[in-house]
Amino acid sequence: MKKLYSLLFLFLLCGSIKAQTINLPANGNLADTISKLTAGTYVINLPAGSTYAGPGVTITVPLNVNLTINGPADGVKPIIQYKLFDVTDNTSTAISFNNVELTCGTGTSDQYLFNFGTARICTMTKIEFKNCVIRDFLRSVVRSQATTQVINEVIFDNCIIKNIGIQDAQNYALINGAGEIKKITIKNSTLTNMVKGFIDLKNVGADEINILDCTFNNNIVDTRSFINLQSSITKTALALNVTNTIFGSSKQTANGVTGINNLATTLVITQTVTNSFKTSDWILVSGDFNNLTAYSGASTALFTDPATGVFTFLDAGFAGKTTAGDPRWRSATTDIRPIENTKRIRVLSHAIEVDAEIAEISLYDLQGRLLKRAVGSQISTEELHSGLYIVSVFSEGKRFTTKFVKR
Repeated sequence: MKKLYSLLFLFLLCGSIKAQTINLPANGNLADTISKLTAGTYVINLPAGSTYAGPGVTITVPLNVNLTINGPADGVKPIIQYKLFDVTDNTSTAISFNNVELTCGTGTSDQYLFNFGTARICTMTKIEFKNCVIRDFLRSVVRSQATTQVINEVIFDNCIIKNIGIQDAQNYALINGAGEIKKITIKNSTLTNMVKGFIDLKNVGADEINILDCTFNNNIVDTRSFINLQSSITKTALALNVTNTIFGSSKQTANGVTGINNLATTLVITQTVTNSFKTSDWILVSGDFNNLTAYSGASTALFTDPATGVFTFLDAGFAGKTTAGDPRWRSATTDIRPIENTKRIRVLSHAIEVDAEIAEISLYDLQGRLLKRAVGSQISTEELHSGLYIVSVFSEGKRFTTKFVKR
């Protein structure tokens, strides 16, 4: 009997932590669905091409709900557009977004994605964005406002992030933290037009910031900082790790942009910077990262078309072309061209064909949104409208990327 009770306990324990799956239809109400969840772990799947929006609507995740919101790996990413996400007091929770497009709400006070008010008491074990497009937020994507808020880790992985902090006369970075954010990791991502900053921390600070395999361009206006560490920070040590990353143009240079602005007199920053580069128009008055390799030209000489968000390499002689920046833009061989056919990728009338029996072939629009993916030696382009696209092929441990024209 004792053994039976033990088995029953294990069964109940395992059952209590198993994620419950909700397949929300395109006409479903995401905010209402989340509001009705009870403590537990949930995965909400959204269909391709759907839009979930609510001007002025705050989505408050209930107490102790761990939540993952998924879009499909293929097809047009579902769009999520609300006033903001919040959590319940005294919660301990993780929230993840995968394969979705997140954009600022259209209500008169819609400005953030996450914004925890000054009275909020919470512990976030993780806030994660994976394979997402994050765009057009007036202020911050993640903001905490009090020391009663602890975030163990914020993760951006394989994301396109653009147009952040675009509200005039306001100074909000991608991440604004007044509470403790123990670890910040951004990897395999492209970030453009972060107007007022990347990270801005005060009161407590962070233990670790990791910038891995990223491409930055056209970021930070005059008098602002890429990383701003305010004088009120109480932590005394910060590990700053930068690997395989490219820093392209500053947004403005007339009155001075700062790289790392450490105003906390007792905070010691330990930088580890490897295989990372800066273009000639990454112009700072102070606070540059240690050990960046200077590229001789501007971002327009290095990248194919930075104005439209295409960061494949125009300069075939760039030393980091196979190892640095967001991997989606890297050149794995010297035979990649910025348009049409290559020795390894051929553009047919209604398909892309590659010189490999088994390859992962991905098609993107110029904003970096995944349109479709296939495994094999060919992928159909029949359903695409005429225009310019990006194809990325992964085969035998190497990635080949180029633009192509669908006629």
